[in-house]
Amino acid sequence: MEPADLLRRLVVGLQAGEIPDDVRRWLLDGVAEFRAYGGTLCGRLGLRAPGQRTLRTIQDRQIRDRWLARAHAAIGQEGDSDWRRAELLAERIAVRGSHATRSQPQGVERMLGFAAEHGALPTSAKQILAVVRSELRK
Repeated sequence: MEPADLLRRLVVGLQAGEIPDDVRRWLLDGVAEFRAYGGTLCGRLGLRAPGQRTLRTIQDRQIRDRWLARAHAAIGQEGDSDWRRAELLAERIAVRGSHATRSQPQGVERMLGFAAEHGALPTSAKQILAVVRSELRK
């Protein structure tokens, strides 16, 4: 089982007042390794390895991508292609914060604001479309 799944099950178990045995073993082994060898507790629990994103970074990216996908769906006009919507969103991101943004729906601006709270926004239509397609596959 993936460490992120074990962490989720730990939280659920703590809330319910009963931690599953495999989750308890994972936590105890990780703490024992941390105490014996040092490093980071996240690393010892398998939540972060060198070259990997932290759990927080992964969660931030997921939230950012959901808001970008919502903004993509809200921008443009009915009948616009996904590519056209991605182009409009890229333009919107490029001029974000300037006076040229007044013509965009307030909802799109708010969605981009929520997305930006969780990471840098992609700036090209190609990058935006990749995020949107990834979200649609979930």
